[in-house]
Amino acid sequence: MRVKKSKFLLSYKEEDEYLIINIYTNQIYALDKFSSFIWEELDRTPIISDISRLIAKKTNEDILIIQKDLDGFLNSLSKGGLIKFV
Repeated sequence: MRVKKSKFLLSYKEEDEYLIINIYTNQIYALDKFSSFIWEELDRTPIISDISRLIAKKTNEDILIIQKDLDGFLNSLSKGGLIKFV
């Protein structure tokens, strides 16, 4: 499955963290360092399984746990209108 970022976003990066504003809903989202890493990776690798493998390799964590956590995070972004699944 692939992910695409919404067109209705403004983002501001401070060090390793992002503030993202959905200009359609006026909601503000703050991403911590790790979530910001995933956010940036969506631009390079919009395929969810590739991102899971990359995170597993970087963290030496179980791929099934990472997939579950990543799915939850991406579902939250989707509910906020920041991404859509394509």
